[in-house]
Amino acid sequence: EAGCRARLRRGMPRDEEDGDANGLVISPASETFGSDAHERNRRALVMHATLRRNENYGRVENDGGADVWRAAWVGDLPGLRTKLDSHPLVAAATEPAGAGNTPLSAAAGFGRVSCVAELARRLDRLNSEFEGKRDDDVAAALVRAAEFGHASAAAYLLRECGADPGTIRRGGGDGGNALHAAAERGHSDVLETLLENIRGPDALLAEDANRRTPAEAAAR
Repeated sequence: EAGCRARLRRGMPRDEEDGDANGLVISPASETFGSDAHERNRRALVMHATLRRNENYGRVENDGGADVWRAAWVGDLPGLRTKLDSHPLVAAATEPAGAGNTPLSAAAGFGRVSCVAELARRLDRLNSEFEGKRDDDVAAALVRAAEFGHASAAAYLLRECGADPGTIRRGGGDGGNALHAAAERGHSDVLETLLENIRGPDALLAEDANRRTPAEAAAR
């Protein structure tokens, strides 16, 4: 299982019991990391490896497997619930490969409102353990919904989860907020929903990594 680190000991005999022929010793990750973030990402990586997600999902599905991210983006609510019941921390994990989505962002990016609602509830339960993680995930999911033009998912995140359209996205892309994402791609219905829920003029004046306001992103 993932979650271990390899530590090289120089001068170790090749027949040392706890090492291999190259002198590598496997030590528990908790000895050096011990963080909740490391644990949830470790579980996510193990899940991906176990399910061989990027090789043959059909075979995994036939064997009874369920990938949280895939369940989120295809709208498989029963499969999502089943996997999260077994691995609740994965609701707050970041995808080990690909776009680096959380399950919530995956659901929002494909407009799966029922899965967005389920994942938001799961994150609420975990919020006491991972302070601030829920708000960060909701903000990132709103940008994804705006980016791909899913007004219903955006509306749910705004009205039921308290997402702020003015929150600047962290890492990746061109920065900016959900208004930039919707305006640049011409998603007028999403933009109208966002504008109904802005909390002040700063959201309209915010600049992305290219120093554009949402209006300038729309005129691109």
